[in-house]
Amino acid sequence: MDLNKSFIRIKEVIELTTLSKSTIYRLIRKNEFPKPIALRGMEKVRLFVKGEVEDWIETQINTCRIA
Repeated sequence: MDLNKSFIRIKEVIELTTLSKSTIYRLIRKNEFPKPIALRGMEKVRLFVKGEVEDWIETQINTCRIA
């Protein structure tokens, strides 16, 4: 199983990014953060793809470094 394709909940996204829940959802609305998905039959549960979140973090590291 490829763990980068595993699902994580918002709590783990917060831990990985150190961003607040409101900041994460604000970035999602601005199309600046990976959007969560809802599995069929579980429409109220929002899940994130771990690899997408990790890729976003890597992009931030590579493009936003302060000199």
